[in-house]
Amino acid sequence: MCSSDLVTDINAALQELIVLTNHMEKDTKKYVVLFSDGLTTEDYIENLAHWKQTELYSDIVKIAVAFDDDLRDSQSVSFFKDFVGIGMVIPITDQEKLLTALLG
Repeated sequence: MCSSDLVTDINAALQELIVLTNHMEKDTKKYVVLFSDGLTTEDYIENLAHWKQTELYSDIVKIAVAFDDDLRDSQSVSFFKDFVGIGMVIPITDQEKLLTALLG
């Protein structure tokens, strides 16, 4: 989700994830892959907490794909860890790891 100034609106994306998660079928494998620089422009904690409370949240494989430089930035790393929980944060240059995670 992008705003009119081409900045990712993480809250809009999380709100969409809440809706989508509530419509997912229980018996299917579920993935959410986030491509981001991890530098949020707004407070996302409340919407992230709402997404984590959805019934199927724990069934979703969560993967954050990070641009390499952003893995050196503490704000970005903190956001990625908040988003994926026990999921994976994968550098964008590690395509093999990403494919293994998705196809594994």
